[in-house]
Amino acid sequence: MRMTYFSDAFTLIELLIVVAIIAILAGIAAPNFLEAQVRAKVSRVVSDQRSVATALEAYAVDNQKYPPARSAFVDPLLVTETWRLTTPIAYMTEIPRDTFHNPQPFGLPGGPFGPGGRYMHYVSDPLVTEIWLLWSYGPDRDMEFSDLVYDPTNGSISDGDIYRVGAQP
Repeated sequence: MRMTYFSDAFTLIELLIVVAIIAILAGIAAPNFLEAQVRAKVSRVVSDQRSVATALEAYAVDNQKYPPARSAFVDPLLVTETWRLTTPIAYMTEIPRDTFHNPQPFGLPGGPFGPGGRYMHYVSDPLVTEIWLLWSYGPDRDMEFSDLVYDPTNGSISDGDIYRVGAQP
């Protein structure tokens, strides 16, 4: 009588080795995937800021000034009336939201962007010149109280905010 063995099956050790190899490959791929997500969000913020800047400049060409900002005595953040970019003339359909918006930093409802995290930060100082400033919290999602600008060479979640500034000559 001849006995047959199941020699075509995998052993437990072979299965464990395959699972370990898959885990190592997943461990290598996951950080690269997260890095790509952060880079995509940074690209979106830069693109959104470019769109708002184009709308601000188009508004300034039509009206010979940027949208008015509230007085520093009324609003210390000098938040602009960005609704003027969408109504009555649609320079853009809506003001985009900051991808890295932090809902309530430092106890400010909505942060410096107002409710919903839309780009609203604007500075207008008629004594110096008319300027505008769009800024995002950046991937670290916190406000830097300096001129620290986000730089992807420091790692995808490094300190720094993403800025775009313009001025009327």
